[in-house]
Amino acid sequence: MRNQILSKMFFFILLLLLNCSIINCTSLVGSRATGHSNTNRIIRASLTDKDTGRVWQMQEWVYSGSPRAGRIEIKSDENEANVFYSYTNSMDNKKRLVIHDNECDLYNYDLKWDNLLPGVNKPLTNLILLLGPSVLDRFSGFDWANGNDETIRGLSMHSVSTDLESKLNITLFYENNLNQMNGIQQPSQIVFTGHNPDTLVEGEGETLILDIYLQSQTEQELDKLVQVTPGFGCPVYLNGDVAFPELNSVKIHFIAAEINEYGTKVIKEYHADESYQALRQAQLSKFDDEKLIDYSLGAVYLITHYGGCFTSSIKSSEPGIDEKGSFSIARLLWLPKTLKYLGEIIFEHRSGYNVHVWESTETNREVNGETYDKVVTIQYLSSSYQNDMFKGYSPVAASMKLYRKNEKGSYYLAYTVHRDYYDSNSDLPESEYRAALQAIDCSQSLGKRLNLKFHLTCKDSDGCIQKSQNAVYEMRELFRSSLLGQLGISSIRVVDIDFKFQKEVIEADVAFLEAPQISEVLPYVVKYTRPQSISKLRETVAGSAEKCLQYHSSFASSGAKETSCYIYTDPFKKLNRLGREKPLSDLHDHILGYFGHITFNMNLDEKAKAVAFQVTDVIARNEGAKDQKIPFDILYHDNQFDEIDGIHTVMVPGVNRFGDCYRACSQNEDIPYKK
Repeated sequence: MRNQILSKMFFFILLLLLNCSIINCTSLVGSRATGHSNTNRIIRASLTDKDTGRVWQMQEWVYSGSPRAGRIEIKSDENEANVFYSYTNSMDNKKRLVIHDNECDLYNYDLKWDNLLPGVNKPLTNLILLLGPSVLDRFSGFDWANGNDETIRGLSMHSVSTDLESKLNITLFYENNLNQMNGIQQPSQIVFTGHNPDTLVEGEGETLILDIYLQSQTEQELDKLVQVTPGFGCPVYLNGDVAFPELNSVKIHFIAAEINEYGTKVIKEYHADESYQALRQAQLSKFDDEKLIDYSLGAVYLITHYGGCFTSSIKSSEPGIDEKGSFSIARLLWLPKTLKYLGEIIFEHRSGYNVHVWESTETNREVNGETYDKVVTIQYLSSSYQNDMFKGYSPVAASMKLYRKNEKGSYYLAYTVHRDYYDSNSDLPESEYRAALQAIDCSQSLGKRLNLKFHLTCKDSDGCIQKSQNAVYEMRELFRSSLLGQLGISSIRVVDIDFKFQKEVIEADVAFLEAPQISEVLPYVVKYTRPQSISKLRETVAGSAEKCLQYHSSFASSGAKETSCYIYTDPFKKLNRLGREKPLSDLHDHILGYFGHITFNMNLDEKAKAVAFQVTDVIARNEGAKDQKIPFDILYHDNQFDEIDGIHTVMVPGVNRFGDCYRACSQNEDIPYKK
């Protein structure tokens, strides 16, 4: 008999432990959120501290699927915050992501929250705000006692109440036409009196009034609307660790619209090849210039809309450049080393378009020569069956938000830039990449060009020359790659490769451009100084700055009291590489010492082994590199004359073409003209 009594007591105690609703021992955070388990809702409410009169307005979006997720928007007169949560099986994981004051913080619950919301200094208030109006979904397992009817917001309402651990009293008011089960799920007001039932009672209790004004069911895709807002940089995210897809190619092409914080929109087209360290950027408008960048030499070729081509030094703000001055497709696409998966959202820039979001946060990062306290980079990708740039995804957009701290240590948004991709791919024909990444636009402006004829032969394969005519594009790329690898010259200097297939040899006509002048590529400043003011000076007398730089120095003293001093800098350590770039006058002789090593293998038949091709001779088609004659020199561009004086500057009526203008000026005896 005694054993039976003990056994019954054991099972009774076990039942109490498994279902704390029989006695009110369940905490708010520890209770399962089982109410409205199949309904997506939008809840609008306010929380009032009865003692102080402070009011917080709240709106919560609740996704009832798996995982259960939500967003709570909290506003008061002094502060505002957005709270995000996500957990499975209706059991709270006791984590919240809180965005406030341009920051994102993780809050953890262990008997109490480890952080207070901004402007909140009471623990029970903090608890209810972080649970949100959907705290009512946790009430279904509690025991409720009927109370008196009261008038709430002008309506007579029935009340029920419960006590949790004798620390917290909860009283619900719901409309009289509802039964208790429905009333608990649809209360109009909830009053919390006391303390957090999970903690020791400390200080005076709180009395909080939660007025619920609206519970609205919705068919919206709330699972995508309740994701963490991108752009603030959170320490963790709530949707697991989904790796960012890897890049599939070292070549890339895309068209994108870039929009800065001022709303300025510029559409640009990019062609880039990471292996050859080259990029072309074109602005898609009628008169905008293009840039061809040779990262290996640190040279930028500015190609103007009127046909000019000017060489300048590379800058730290060039697209895709890293700290060492090298080009990276990852940098071009704004891809940091570490990206964390945020979730799937509805893309705000394209209505109804679902995208996957990854985000990265970096501190004290330099962007375009300026340092920011926090840089948040956001990548938006859509699912795709193609494996072009990324496996299983296509790029949709990217954003960068750059923050600095004010005197109070709070972040403020200093600058933002957004990029929308309209066309992106990496599988363009090689001929299109080659055409885009050659300086053929500059062949006339740069002034010199060398044409060499290479003889290619193949061995141990019958009919290999004839068969190779069916693989001209592949042969051109293999030959070009071997040529550049052996000669060690910039890929941009090779502007044309043309094959002629003879009976026993393949003739490859290759056009080379002159190497850029070191004095044009390295940045410099002009200073007037006394040689005596330089504590350590090694003088090198040379005929020009170019020759001086080719030697080793950047300063030449004339012996005067004050010397005009060109101070060259080498921020990306390109001087040695520039010095190894052979000028056209030496290129033929240089190649003669290497042509036996210019080889490549190519498959001409699926069943046969690869055929080896080798350069056996190199012939100069023009003796040396001769200057090309250009009829006119550009003295000024984008300039404006102060006045038309009739002598140095004249107005010629009826002129529509440059030739007419030239003839009118050259035949006018009053105009000083130099032959």
